[in-house]
Amino acid sequence: MFYRSRKPRDRHTGLIGLAESDDGVQWLKADRPVLTPGMEEDRYGCEDPRVIQWRDSFLMTYTGVSERRGETFKTHICLAFSRDGLYWRKQPITLKPTFPYYTPLF
Repeated sequence: MFYRSRKPRDRHTGLIGLAESDDGVQWLKADRPVLTPGMEEDRYGCEDPRVIQWRDSFLMTYTGVSERRGETFKTHICLAFSRDGLYWRKQPITLKPTFPYYTPLF
């Protein structure tokens, strides 16, 4: 299962983690996040992962947070590929807002 995590002592910066389970009750988290901020479109966070198997790879769409203004965020839909689900290659293709759009924190 892929899930949104965060940096210690930083409630806003999202990271994407991976946990595995044989029975759906007990889960083992990976030692490190599988996706972290690192490009302009996600510099303040990687959140809301959705993963599908596509051909011989996995494709993840996720919400990238590029800007923070108080309790609102400028977001983008970002894309990454992986062969094993642990190591991901971010793609420069993102769906960006066509006007300044800020999403409130819920």
